[in-house]
This record gives sequence, C-alpha cells and structure tokens, in this order.
Amino acid sequence: MIINRKGLSDVVTTVLIILLVIVAIGAIWAFVQKPFKTTETQFNRFDACVDVDIQPQNCSIGSTNYEVIVKTNKKGNVQALKVLFEKSDGTVESETAVGTIPEQYNTQKVTVLKASVTTTSTNTVKKVSIIPVVQGEGTTFDCAETARITCA
Repeated sequence: MIINRKGLSDVVTTVLIILLVIVAIGAIWAFVQKPFKTTETQFNRFDACVDVDIQPQNCSIGSTNYEVIVKTNKKGNVQALKVLFEKSDGTVESETAVGTIPEQYNTQKVTVLKASVTTTSTNTVKKVSIIPVVQGEGTTFDCAETARITCA
C-alpha cells in the first residue's frame, strides 16, 4: 500500500514553531543581557555608596607623611579610603590611605607616605580629596570623590 503524505502533521508543525520561538528568545536575550548587567552593576554601586558620607576636614604635610583628617557622617560599608592628590601642575595621583576609618560622626587621621606620591620641588601637592571604597554585592566600588581641600 502506498501512502501519499502531503505536508507536515500538526504535531511536527507545532514542535518546529516552539523550537523557532526558543531560538528567537535566545537570540534576543544575547543582545539584551549586557545592558541589564551593566544597569545592575550601576545600581549596586549606587546602593553601596548612598550610605557613605566621608569628608576631608584638614590636610597637613609632615616630614614623611601626608596626614588627612577625615570626618564620617555616614560610614556605610567602607573598606578603605583612597586619597587623591592634586599637584601644582594640575595632575592627580591616587593612593590608598593607612589608618582606621572613623565611626559615624567621628574624625580620624589617615596617612599616606610621602614617598608613594611623585612630587618635585616645583610640582608639589596642593589639594586632596577622598574616595571611599565600599563593599557592594560581591565586589568593591569606588564612590564619588569628595570636594578637594587645600593641603598645607
């Protein structure tokens, strides 16, 4: 007996349509996934930094160290402090500060070795600012730079 089949059965057609839809969803997700991850990272950074308010109060230049007095209004989950040094030629250099991060509403001195900041007799440190480094979800983030204060 010869069976003459013309076309596809309903079951095969349905399976093919479902497979095409799955492939289309995968292709769309491949393009959309990166912006979602970028937005998530930016949100995690904002969320980690919103609870931080640390400001430099005073800066002095010692014989071996730069000493910065910082005040903490909101500590958040700060892991470290970076000190940004603005030099007389306008260049900026960053170094991690040594010292205890003050508790909320307290002040504390943090230091950076003079030898770790590149200066010359004509290119000296003029201003400093602070960048809090916070622990976010699974990673650390640099928060926004504070206002720069004069270092004397």
